[in-house]
Amino acid sequence: MANNKYKVLLVDDHALVRSAMGQLINSAPDLEVIAEADNVPEAQALTRDLNPDLSLVDISMPGLSGLEYVRRCKKSAQSPKIIVISMHKSLDYVEQAMNAGADGFLTKDVAVEELRQAIDAVLADKTYLSEELETGVKNKHDAGPLATLTNRQTEVLRLLAQSKTTKQIADDLHISAKTVETHRAELMRRLDIHDVPGLVRFAIANGLVSITDD
Repeated sequence: MANNKYKVLLVDDHALVRSAMGQLINSAPDLEVIAEADNVPEAQALTRDLNPDLSLVDISMPGLSGLEYVRRCKKSAQSPKIIVISMHKSLDYVEQAMNAGADGFLTKDVAVEELRQAIDAVLADKTYLSEELETGVKNKHDAGPLATLTNRQTEVLRLLAQSKTTKQIADDLHISAKTVETHRAELMRRLDIHDVPGLVRFAIANGLVSITDD
């Protein structure tokens, strides 16, 4: 920790956000913003060259997302601690970030005090989610695997279980056949089921359809 301060990298494509975040960080006696980036390739280069202790990263950026930055950093030998800070409150985003290797996740409307709590936690080798997000993730998992699906994935699963073809599902949901195939592949990945008959059995077991459905 150079000069008794933790080195912080800000990764966000909005200059105003970086400026406000930088002022907050630099006002702390033990933190210092050493660089800023507005895209993932630049952030990667700065991470490699400057070896920050902590990166604060947005998800939504032009080109590669902040999640890709997390994944790539965590594969390297010297990865910084990473807190994802996003406007998105979807639990899907939270889980994707934490599964990618993020050390914490905050929404952009958090109080300054909570940002500091999160920073202290991850620098102490802990993970951090706000109480609201942590409760939401726990409740989602307690509700079972069906609760991990998005509404659209559930719709696709129900129609698959009704023996609808890819084209019929696409027509029913007003989406492309390729999108249906993408949803089907994601269903198999999330549910760890590797064929359509298995998806049908899962749908029936979880009450999405019954064996008497047309």
